[in-house]
Amino acid sequence: MGPIWNNYFKEAACLVYVIDLANRTQISSACIQLLEILSSKQTQEMAVLLIFNKIDSPDCMSMSEISAIMRLREVLANGRQDITVLECSFREGIGLDRILKWLQEKCFVSSLAK
Repeated sequence: MGPIWNNYFKEAACLVYVIDLANRTQISSACIQLLEILSSKQTQEMAVLLIFNKIDSPDCMSMSEISAIMRLREVLANGRQDITVLECSFREGIGLDRILKWLQEKCFVSSLAK
């Protein structure tokens, strides 16, 4: 899926990127793809929501683990985008209210400005 993402950036008001914390084998790949997206010229002005999903899973990585692997502090400090990080469980509904609030504040307002 990654190679076609650039086709959609032109029309996007914001970017929502979801990482499955229970899928430890894909964390590195997800991190690399996120960094490629963040370095794209087309995303430099976008608000970005980074969602860590499946916090309710017994197999999920902790935030300290994922932060260390992704070097999240450096990504947030050096990214040109306004990046928000939220933890959630789509299955349990945990954190969905914060995601919806972010979408309303960042994406809806941004799409009206275009």
